[in-house]
Amino acid sequence: MAFTGDAEISYFVVKEGDAYYIDQKERSSRGRYWMFRRFEDAEKYLLLLISDFARPGEYSDSILFRWYKEGIDPNVSLTEIDPDNYPGRVSLRVDREETDRGWMSDYDATIFSHAIALTYEELDGALREGIPPEWFNFRIVADITK
Repeated sequence: MAFTGDAEISYFVVKEGDAYYIDQKERSSRGRYWMFRRFEDAEKYLLLLISDFARPGEYSDSILFRWYKEGIDPNVSLTEIDPDNYPGRVSLRVDREETDRGWMSDYDATIFSHAIALTYEELDGALREGIPPEWFNFRIVADITK
């Protein structure tokens, strides 16, 4: 699965083994910045990425910016996983679960700590606040001549 934003950035969900990765491709460069152990968490992160593209106004007015300013959600803990080889990369653990939920940069994890603690429906509702409902009508265009 992939989607492309206005800035010619594409995101791809890649399953390898028991993990789900979201790769980002910008122009001809592709990088892997996020890993999730549960598909549901990868879905939530994609929802964050989509909402960031869709949200009108300044980033400083967004819920993502507010969550970053609030700091890490109290139900989530972040742990550096390999500071020598991957500085700034952390794993997320929810409610003292035995296994972490995945890894990403500490900046992204601070924001996502709020989203991972919500259900998909709660997150969807929070991210739709302030966005006109008519923006959620989809028009699918397909080229079937190929």
